[in-house]
Amino acid sequence: MFKKLSTLIFVLFVSISLTACTTEQMTQEKGTTFSKAGIRFDCPGGWEITEDKQVLENEYFVVCEKKGTNESGLVLVKWTTESLEKLKMLNIIKDYYKDTYQKKHDVEIKFKKVDEKKTRVEYSFEVSDVKHKGWITAKDCDNATAGLIFQSTKDDMGKDEDTFENIEGSFACN
Repeated sequence: MFKKLSTLIFVLFVSISLTACTTEQMTQEKGTTFSKAGIRFDCPGGWEITEDKQVLENEYFVVCEKKGTNESGLVLVKWTTESLEKLKMLNIIKDYYKDTYQKKHDVEIKFKKVDEKKTRVEYSFEVSDVKHKGWITAKDCDNATAGLIFQSTKDDMGKDEDTFENIEGSFACN
């Protein structure tokens, strides 16, 4: 009888432990869906929205970053509710990023040639001997035009790239 009771308690304990782990993993994997002013995208589990602000009457800015120390994944979305061509928005975001980031960190950002078909440009730079790289793309909606910046350290890009593609793939118009 004692052996059966011990086995039952052990099975119950393991079941509760597994259920708690599964629930926590689902919460981490789910993340947050950001939705505002004509756009939406998924900021995955293990990442968080660190900035969300209205810059002007019709311009917005949001940042989704990987949580944790020594983590480098970053997605920045800047959009307007004005109608713009995607290529024009890409160049606006590229120039904005180049101006603000270069001034803030005193670095030179090297851009590759704009891929007009994909509306995408890749870039790289180095800060304190740490190499970074990423890409900028633009998305067009009926009610908004957005520029998305994806950035990671060169060393972390391999593990961040799939997440970046998932975030970009989740981008949609409201």
